[in-house]
Amino acid sequence: QESRAAVHELRHRSDALITGSGTVIADNPQLTDRSGRPRRRPLLRVILDRRGRVSSSSDGLIFRGELSALAAELYSREIQSFLLECGPDLAFNAIRAGIIDKIVAFVAPKIMGGREIPAIGGEGIEKLSEAIPLKNFIVTRSGPDVVLTAYVHRDR
Repeated sequence: QESRAAVHELRHRSDALITGSGTVIADNPQLTDRSGRPRRRPLLRVILDRRGRVSSSSDGLIFRGELSALAAELYSREIQSFLLECGPDLAFNAIRAGIIDKIVAFVAPKIMGGREIPAIGGEGIEKLSEAIPLKNFIVTRSGPDVVLTAYVHRDR
């Protein structure tokens, strides 16, 4: 319950909420701010769908371009911050594309996953020398969950 409230606080602080077509098809998420507090601007809902798997969205944007072009599209709409809630492949590709500055990961005290449900997917990085470093790593608690917060380090 506490972690859900924390996620809605993150949503409330964001101008846009972004997810992938795979998440939309699998989970049908609401993509809303349920913090109960007034927003300074409406929350923009964005679905990333390069393969055309999702039909048009009346209450948001379906973006079919490359991730590298997403930042320019959001900037043109005066979006200053966004929250990416997605599956493992999109998470990896967004980090690799350089559109992610901060990572907040909620870890529940439960074991699940495996090859079919990794935390980070995509092509992956095999060599430690090519790993994407994180900085300013913070570990906190949210009820029974652990919250890992870090910033992507790009000065390489």
